[in-house]
Amino acid sequence: MARSTKVIKFRGTSLRDIKDRLHRHGVLTAQEVAARVAPMIESMAHADFDAGRNCYGDVRALGKYGPVTLRRTGRMRASFGFDAVGSTIRSRLLANYAKYMIGRFKILPIGDRTAIPVKWRRAIDDVFHAVVFERDRGAA
Repeated sequence: MARSTKVIKFRGTSLRDIKDRLHRHGVLTAQEVAARVAPMIESMAHADFDAGRNCYGDVRALGKYGPVTLRRTGRMRASFGFDAVGSTIRSRLLANYAKYMIGRFKILPIGDRTAIPVKWRRAIDDVFHAVVFERDRGAA
């Protein structure tokens, strides 16, 4: 008897919508997805930061003396990242001024209902499908 493969699509575009969808498939699946996705999202965010773009791919705003680089000391880039805490992906902001800069220049999406970047969502989808496929293969 052949098993049907069901493609699961995320309808919501916010982190909260994705989190709710993950929890419907069980805590262990959500934990594994979070552990795999956190470093991927962090590397994408750092790549956009290094290229002078915000998380949505738009060029960073112009400042008084030209494009804003945010690289004077390197502390800003080192201060943000993502950690998997159980089944949740949390942002890590170490510099005390990072929240202001991240909100102003849209380095990271802010808020639960803010749309996440398309490439982040695709990465989450790919990892989610891979984890669900591996778990289905292991159960068979």
